[in-house]
Amino acid sequence: MRCAHEDTAVRVSSLMGCTAPGRCRCGPGRRWRAWLNRALGAGRIPGMSEPDPPENAPDPAAPAARFDRRRIYAVIAGVLAVVAVIAIVAAVHGQQTPPKPGAAADPPPSSSTAASSSAPAQSTPAGPSSRRTGASTSLPTVSTSLPPLGDRPRGPLLPAANPTSISIPALKVHSSLLRLGRNTDGSLTVPPLERDSKASWFNGSPQPGTLGPSIILGHIDSAAYGPGIFFRLGALKPGDQVMVARADHTVAVFRIDRVVEYPKAQFPLHTVFGNINYAGLRLITCGGKFDPSVRSYEDNIVAFATLVSSHPG
Repeated sequence: MRCAHEDTAVRVSSLMGCTAPGRCRCGPGRRWRAWLNRALGAGRIPGMSEPDPPENAPDPAAPAARFDRRRIYAVIAGVLAVVAVIAIVAAVHGQQTPPKPGAAADPPPSSSTAASSSAPAQSTPAGPSSRRTGASTSLPTVSTSLPPLGDRPRGPLLPAANPTSISIPALKVHSSLLRLGRNTDGSLTVPPLERDSKASWFNGSPQPGTLGPSIILGHIDSAAYGPGIFFRLGALKPGDQVMVARADHTVAVFRIDRVVEYPKAQFPLHTVFGNINYAGLRLITCGGKFDPSVRSYEDNIVAFATLVSSHPG
């Protein structure tokens, strides 16, 4: 399965929403890597690690090690490729319309101005007029407002353990979690689109409850089966809770900070996947207007959450 892209802008746009079902593959091309090289500079994404750390894995509160640039490319492009696959669905049956995020809450104070440093600053979500213009020909904008790499971790942190299920009481959602990894060729495995679609944890991201932004993705809908597991993700509000059960029989409890809708052509890589000095969670699905000509949604919805507590489960 291959995706042909005529230029960098089309490549980026297609990564966030391919043009036809079943015609996507994962893994960045040369021009995508070149763009990431310019956009990210010498940055790094702490916490983005290989799955299943060994028994002697370092304390999750310890500063993250520097990763080589190829690994950063693989992680970011891999996640975006899966988001693209999630976008390859037809419009929902009849009058069913996924809810849109409300006004985003202000992010916590910046770590440069407060001792208890914060989540990354958010990009300004697009208004209705710009959101409906279709895929942009410009390159994505990337937030550069990130916590310094040397910040001391804040808030609760849990030892490493793989997630097993997710519950979102406000949405009446409960799902066991699939694990998205990489194939032998470096491409990312994709979640199946089934009647009872499940959410998926990208195991190249931190385990929920450990330092860094853990990534969980879910389908919004499909023509065959209707609403998907994250169909109502846009209805989440600041203060809502997300519970992630883990293999060590603990439950990580996250609080929603904000829910933002981003045009896919301007998806802010740093804001979503960048350095954070706390245990974070990112829930990602598609949103915005559905374009039947390319069978893809124009936007992505991202729910940002922070670990607040844990309990036996």
